[in-house]
Amino acid sequence: MNGNGNDFVIINSIESAINLKKDFIQKIACRKKGIGFDQLILISAPKTYQNDFFVKFYNADGGEALMCLNGVRCASDYIWMKNLAPRKEMMIETTNQVSAVKPAEKNLIEVSINLPNYYEDLTLEDSLKSFIKQPFFMVDSGNLHLCIKVKDINELNLNDLYEEIRALVRPYQMNISIYTIKNKEVVMSTFENGVGKTLSCGSAAASIAFLETKNKESLKVNSEGGFLNFFNANDKLIMRGPTKLDFDGVINE
Repeated sequence: MNGNGNDFVIINSIESAINLKKDFIQKIACRKKGIGFDQLILISAPKTYQNDFFVKFYNADGGEALMCLNGVRCASDYIWMKNLAPRKEMMIETTNQVSAVKPAEKNLIEVSINLPNYYEDLTLEDSLKSFIKQPFFMVDSGNLHLCIKVKDINELNLNDLYEEIRALVRPYQMNISIYTIKNKEVVMSTFENGVGKTLSCGSAAASIAFLETKNKESLKVNSEGGFLNFFNANDKLIMRGPTKLDFDGVINE
């Protein structure tokens, strides 16, 4: 499945538990010899009774990702398509938070999360200032994101920048996004830790929406893969975006 071009292999681990090994994940992630994906999603029974499902994310390098909002939407749509739950609001549990999901108009899916927070680490911030001259912010939206505000989206090369600051951000599993405001909309691009540059990143878009909206404000966020809509509602941030099933299959391993 994909959400805005952010693509996923989704595996059902509800009926029988599946133990995924790192070399298996890396093999399936390969876009030339495997299936290829940004993240692998494992859907399981909930850890706590008040939630409906537990969803776990793995990056293409085999490491675990704490959150993926495009992935939450795709996992939810998978659950509804496979008739694993009625097509109505559900509570999706991930490693570090719980998201409320429900169908929205025009075949979009709505996800509600706790409002992100600024991530404060003065030592890291000072170190990053040696490499980044533009205004930047560190945000925790389930994953850690370094959000850099630029005048032109082509002002920085994300691949080169990540290589320059890899030693600083890798221990934090921090993703990097550059963004600009154009015609009252956000245009952004993201390098995801453990994956690389992706067409879209939901938690990065949420981090930028947190930075650029106030209570009851809405914002459209564009990336190479498409757009997401956000609404800032008191202590919640609401995302609306599309999902698409690309194909079903069986992995013979």
